Amino acid sequence: KKNKKKIIKKYNLKNNTFKIISVCRLTRRKNISELLHQVFISKLKNIEILIVGDGPERDNLKNLSKKYNLNCKFFGFMNHDESSKLLSVANIYCLLSKYDASPKSVNEALNFKLPVIINKSIGTADDVVKNYYNGIVLKNNKRLATNLKKIISNKKLLLKMKNNCYKVLDKNFSHETCIKNILNYAK
Repeated sequence: KKNKKKIIKKYNLKNNTFKIISVCRLTRRKNISELLHQVFISKLKNIEILIVGDGPERDNLKNLSKKYNLNCKFFGFMNHDESSKLLSVANIYCLLSKYDASPKSVNEALNFKLPVIINKSIGTADDVVKNYYNGIVLKNNKRLATNLKKIISNKKLLLKMKNNCYKVLDKNFSHETCIKNILNYAK
C-alpha cells in the first residue's frame, strides 16, 4: 500500500478513482477509441483511464478524450519496469483490439491480479480469460459500458476476478503445461 501511494503520486493519479489501464501500440487496430467511447457512454464517474503506449493514433485519442471530457492519462512508451508500476495501481485491464494473435500484455495484467476485459477477436481470449471468473470476453465491444458498470458496482465480483487471475495463468501457462504442449505439438 505504501508503494502504491508513491506510484499514484509519482504519476499524478488520484487515490480514489477506478483505474482502467491498457498497454499497447496506439494504432486503429488496437481500438482504444472504442474504450474511450464506451467509458463516455457508461456515464461512470470517478474513472481514470491509463494509456501506456505510443503510435500514430495518439493525437486522435487525446482529442477524443478531451471531446468526451474523460480523465485519461497518456504515458507514451514505457519499459517494463515503469509500465509494471502502473499495472500495480490499476483496477482492471482492457484490450479491445480488432485482432491480436496473442498479446503478452494480457498475461502481464493477469500477473498483477488485474481482471481483464478483452475482445473475442483476440486469439488467446478464451485461453486466458474466463467470463466473470477472472475477467470478461466481449463478443461485442458495445457491451463494455454495461460490463464496466457491473464490475465497478459489485466489489465482490471484482475481488473474485482478481483472486482468480493466478489460477488461470497457473493452469494454462505454467512451465509444465507449456513443456507438455510443446512436446505434444512436436510429435
